Amino acid sequence: MKIKDIFLPILIIFLVLSCSKTITTKSEERLISSLFSPYIDDMGKAVDIIQKHELIANLTHLMNMDNGGHKYYLLEYEHISEMIGNVTQQLYEDILVVNNSYTILYSMKNIDLYGRRLSQLSPILHYFISNLPYDDVAIYKPFEYPPLSGNYSFCI
Repeated sequence: MKIKDIFLPILIIFLVLSCSKTITTKSEERLISSLFSPYIDDMGKAVDIIQKHELIANLTHLMNMDNGGHKYYLLEYEHISEMIGNVTQQLYEDILVVNNSYTILYSMKNIDLYGRRLSQLSPILHYFISNLPYDDVAIYKPFEYPPLSGNYSFCI
């Protein structure tokens, strides 16, 4: 009988503690945000350039011209790289601009990726991107540019 008297309070305490959530301290949050903030700020600047110059719509249009638009794309590639390079610190391996049909429109480091489907490059990456929630840290919510145009794009 004494074992039951001891076991029951211990079991209740264990259940209560197992249901409580862990508390994240402010110092942990600061460390995590300080680690990722340069990347997030840098990508925010790149997204501003992509939105301002309507790169997704323009590059999709170029791709549809001239059997893939390679002739016109080469003229724009250096200009786009310069615009994005001027506002970012390039803390990452590459930047890919992909349209809503998951066709690669721009790669800062590899011009040969232009016009390829993301699933050809990496089926795992294609699956990952197509199933991401928009409120993920690395995804900028869909934006409409120009306003009231009905053209929505998002950047990762």
